[in-house]
Amino acid sequence: MAIRLRFLLAALAAAFLGLAPLGSSGLRADAPGALKVSIAFLHEQVPEPIPLSLVEPVATDLGLAGARLAITDNNTTGRFLNQQYELKEVLVPAGGDLAGAVKSLIAGGTTLIVADLPAKRLLEVADLPEAKGAVILNTGAQDDSLRIQDCRANVFHVIPSRAMKADALAQYEGLYGEDAVKHVCCSAHARRKFVAASEGNDERATKALELFGRLYAIERKLPPLLSPSENPVTQDQRLLREEQRRAIRQREAEPVWNELEKWLAEQKPGALPKSPLGVAIGYTTNNGAALKRYLERGFLALDNNLSERTLRAIALGRNAWGVIGSEVGGKTAAILYSAVGTCKHLGIDPLGYLREALPGLFTLGEKPTTGQLLDWLPDRRLLNRSRDRPRLQGNTL
Repeated sequence: MAIRLRFLLAALAAAFLGLAPLGSSGLRADAPGALKVSIAFLHEQVPEPIPLSLVEPVATDLGLAGARLAITDNNTTGRFLNQQYELKEVLVPAGGDLAGAVKSLIAGGTTLIVADLPAKRLLEVADLPEAKGAVILNTGAQDDSLRIQDCRANVFHVIPSRAMKADALAQYEGLYGEDAVKHVCCSAHARRKFVAASEGNDERATKALELFGRLYAIERKLPPLLSPSENPVTQDQRLLREEQRRAIRQREAEPVWNELEKWLAEQKPGALPKSPLGVAIGYTTNNGAALKRYLERGFLALDNNLSERTLRAIALGRNAWGVIGSEVGGKTAAILYSAVGTCKHLGIDPLGYLREALPGLFTLGEKPTTGQLLDWLPDRRLLNRSRDRPRLQGNTL
């Protein structure tokens, strides 16, 4: 599983960078006719663990093989689009000079980098002044901190974090494990099954709904998470806020979960397995550890409703207009939906953001750099404005 994952992540990352917009960093048009795209695969050669079985050969080029495959595939398509892709393989010995290797890449015009590195080394690369305008795709480090206090604007994550908020869809099972992604199950999905049992006139479900109601009441009282920031003081404040949320949950919510688990054990023998109540009890019992995992970290959510609410607008719109119109229209809609959804999540007025961003992007001209484009992302605009004006008024930029 780990071998396939590293292979696929590197392939996905290299293929994604092959879709970079024209005029961005890392793209060269010095050859007559063809647009040349230079992508680097950066890997630190740390010792691999001893395989569980010596029958299977030890793979020594896990991520690299995926990157090579993606470049070959990009060049196949590029022949029809007058594009040429080049892969620069940078393999640094353990503890070697990563900074020097990255500086050399950027000095040579390669600013699209697939990084198969541990978290500490990834941050060393991302924090280089020369890498500020680079696009770095993380395919090797799953650490949650890279998405919170150690978040970097020039790092994009292809590999999933160690905590994944999702329902209990069977297709996700291959991602989870002790040394892999931690499943954080959505409590709203569990609650809905008891709602279905209650709507079927099973009064026993009322107790479960009452307990879920108490859990949601605790969430509503929690102090809100602080916005991401590059300011070390604000980062420390965000971590403190996360710890406050964790402590409150463990003090108040964990006893409610214990009461719910006791009730489930009492009711299970008297509920037919395929009845609405039996299905609800089985789902909640089988996913008990994943349902409670949000108690361990203050930034995790009780449910996945934020994502579902964001996607609901797309489903309602699709029902209204039927079709998107064209492939280009679909891409435009995806960009706008993503921008508006991010603004709502960050507390930014979407209309105000678009009124400022669309003219601002137009003034960048036909060949903006990657750094210039990144500065107009909603979270970057919020961070930049926070530095210029520490106290934001209302929900505007």
